[in-house]
Amino acid sequence: MSDLLVVAPESTESAAGQCELTEAQVLLKQMVLDSVTSPNTRRSYALTLDELFTFSAGRPLTRALLHEWKASMDALAPSTINVKLSAVRRLVGEARRNGLIAAEEAANLSDIPNVRQRGNRLGNWLTREQAKELLQVPASLAYPAAGTGTTPSWRYWWAVPFAGASLLRLRCLTFKNVSGAG
Repeated sequence: MSDLLVVAPESTESAAGQCELTEAQVLLKQMVLDSVTSPNTRRSYALTLDELFTFSAGRPLTRALLHEWKASMDALAPSTINVKLSAVRRLVGEARRNGLIAAEEAANLSDIPNVRQRGNRLGNWLTREQAKELLQVPASLAYPAAGTGTTPSWRYWWAVPFAGASLLRLRCLTFKNVSGAG
């Protein structure tokens, strides 16, 4: 039964020029898609598995093939490649859980490392200590008594990563301060 995954026959091309999956590939793909609930993840995984099956062109699914496939995606963003690798890990995991491959072989195939994501964060970011201090704001400041005319500073959470303001100023933020009405 492990032949379904390891030695899937070559896909054939339809009259429309699209690659038709073999019965084994359709079965594997359906197992993966049934294991995820998000429609976006299902769509992404479906496209990724189609790409992998087309790339493999009948070759057995091996660690070397997966490294070759990963290397062929060098024009893509690291996060895109990592999502595609997640789909393959899910494929291997589902094949293992369904008894199509042994646990040792699944571990070997799943052990393809992600692409390292590089880059710098832009803007002013809170340090760990500043974030902890901000989270410790008393509830009385976060939710003032009704009728006091102030809006809780917590409403402006979206501004925290962009603010660059001191925590004291952020804690005292009210609707009047932001709108210029006060």
